[in-house]
Amino acid sequence: MKKLALAVVVLGVILSASCTRKGPEEVVKKFYTHLCKMEYDKVRDFVLPEHRHYYGWLSEITEHISASEREKSAKLKVEVTNVECTIFNETEALCSCLVKVDGQEFEKEDLKLKKVGKEWLVDKGEPKTSMDEEIPDIDDADTDTDDDPDEEIIIE
Repeated sequence: MKKLALAVVVLGVILSASCTRKGPEEVVKKFYTHLCKMEYDKVRDFVLPEHRHYYGWLSEITEHISASEREKSAKLKVEVTNVECTIFNETEALCSCLVKVDGQEFEKEDLKLKKVGKEWLVDKGEPKTSMDEEIPDIDDADTDTDDDPDEEIIIE
């Protein structure tokens, strides 16, 4: 009887340890599921530390959305399927998947992951836009030195 109890305890420890290690495929599924449901605090657990501030910011914004809208998002049926990951150098992965939200299929998604310690984390933060490149830095702006700084400007 003691051997059986010991075997059950050992098996439980092994199973719990194996469940805590998430492969890149599982991380991709959890990331997109929480992202689609606007559960940004949970998303933060699956992204690189340098991107967590962005999802914290999104979480703060969702606090201003009505409770009924947040409840609707939490009830969405999210399916992440056809997850395929290619691992490079044992520390980086490129994964692709299909995401369906309430039956509506979205374009195939590609996602980069990095292994930090024993954890796979998503390398996706604030989206970059083409406008980020088009806005000149104020220090680089061409200034006209002929203008009088005390000159009064009248706009009619």
